[in-house]
Parts: sequence; structure tokens; C-alpha cells
Amino acid sequence: LIGDLVELARHEERQEEPMEVRLDAIVAGAVERVRRRAPGVSFDTHVTPGSVRAHPALLERAVVNVLDNAAKWSPPGGTVDVWLQRGAIWTLDVHDHGPGIAPEDLPRVFDRFYRAASARSLPGSGLGLAIVAQVVAEHGGTVSASVPPEGGTVIHIELPTVAEVESGAEVTPPAAVSPPEESGASGSPSVP
Repeated sequence: LIGDLVELARHEERQEEPMEVRLDAIVAGAVERVRRRAPGVSFDTHVTPGSVRAHPALLERAVVNVLDNAAKWSPPGGTVDVWLQRGAIWTLDVHDHGPGIAPEDLPRVFDRFYRAASARSLPGSGLGLAIVAQVVAEHGGTVSASVPPEGGTVIHIELPTVAEVESGAEVTPPAAVSPPEESGASGSPSVP
């Protein structure tokens, strides 16, 4: 709790300028960190390479928070689907296949200290998704939560793209990759 409060306070006083960093590397690093902490959960990751203007440590912390929540709510042996796509904007979708968020809790999941009744018996401070919302907003983006028809929870993050310059050469943004269509009775995405 103290660490989360300090992190929130640091965000509010941050003055440094963001830098161009590889968003795919940030997401991959966050997945690896959470994979080590949640060995009973699989991560099915699909990323489009490219950059974003960001405070790298802050953005990775936000992605880790989303992935930690997805792992926490996944059933044993479950899979968390992670899609990072670049089009006119960056989109990051993290879909767990747990019990989902109750409709009455959806509007408040990004509020500081809010904990749904179903989460009160689990460890946590109620600040993880509030930190995500604050970091994403600081980066000019938006975040939302939804419960898809097949169940679980999807956290959807949108961030602005940048005109990239890597190794002195301008990089053309890759075409957006669409998530696969839902297939079968299990509701699991098909692998591209």
C-alpha cells in the first residue's frame, strides 16, 4: 500500500520529458516479469513492433499492473491474451478468462482505493488500476474495462503513435494486426 501511494505521489510531481521507446519491448518485458510471478498462468502474446513517447518505467509499471490483475483473476492453468497493435493509435488489449467484473463495479475499477466486493478477500490496495489510469492519461491515452460475452475481463489501453526514427532512418508504421475471430464453444481466440 505504501509503495502504491508513493508511486501515485511521484506521478503527480513528475517533470521530465518523455522519450521515444519501443512499446513492444515494454510490453514484452512486463509479460516476462508477470510470467515469473504467476507460473500457473500462460500468456498468449501478439505484439506489433514500434515506438511510443513515454516514461518507460512508468509505462511498464502500468502494463505490469494490468497483467498482474489478469493473472490474479485467471483460473489455475488459464491463459491471458495480450494484443498490442498499431494503427492510427496504439491499442493494448489484455483479456483474462476469469469471472469478469460485475456490471455495477465496471464504472469504478479505475478509482483510487476501490475494491469490488469479490476482491476484498484477496491481497491488494485498490490502487493498481488507479495507477494504470493515471499513467495512461499522462501519456495522452485512455483506458477502459469491459466484460466480453465469452467471459473474463478485457482492459483496453489506447496510446498515441509517434513518427519513429530508429538508427537514423525513418520507420514506416506496420499495418495493424487484428485480433483473431472468436472460435469454438470455448471462447478462446484462434492463433493467427
